[in-house]
Amino acid sequence: MGGVLYYESINILSKDYNLLTICNALNVNRSSYLYWLNTGIFNEKITTQFYCQIIQVYADSNGIYGSPKITAILNKKGIDCSISKVAKAMHLLGIRSIVSKKFPHRKSTLTNEEKSLIVNLIKDLDIVKINQVWTTDVTYIPTINEGTFYLISYIDYFSKKVVAWGLYEDQKTDKLMLLLKLQLKKENLY
Repeated sequence: MGGVLYYESINILSKDYNLLTICNALNVNRSSYLYWLNTGIFNEKITTQFYCQIIQVYADSNGIYGSPKITAILNKKGIDCSISKVAKAMHLLGIRSIVSKKFPHRKSTLTNEEKSLIVNLIKDLDIVKINQVWTTDVTYIPTINEGTFYLISYIDYFSKKVVAWGLYEDQKTDKLMLLLKLQLKKENLY
């Protein structure tokens, strides 16, 4: 019989028998049992509850959150813990955050003067009706398994409404031009 099993037995028997008599019969130090009773059971319950809280926050985030965010959420709930404690618990539980690759930022080949010319092309225009000026926007959408997709949209500058959009695996000029031509034909402007 192991130590914890002795202590659990004493805990059950102590409801019907004298604690000192049970400890003497099992050859267990009474102070050791009392220490376990005050710390062991309590710590096991707290640890189990702590692990359950981590698993709950992790599940609520669909496995995305790591130890820093889980720690912040647990601290907001009133559970005092550190990032390292949560990280150790996550390692023990065999869970980890899903980390996606960040999109690499590329430097523009345009000079500041060229950029200011592009911006100033529509700055002084008096835009008073729809379909007078369209702007374009490319949004990068990283995915976990399929790579990066590009949401290309044309926006009417006057109404601020999206007039055309497409989702592509690359952002080459031919995709931009094809989308533009299709929309111009649809609007009978081409």
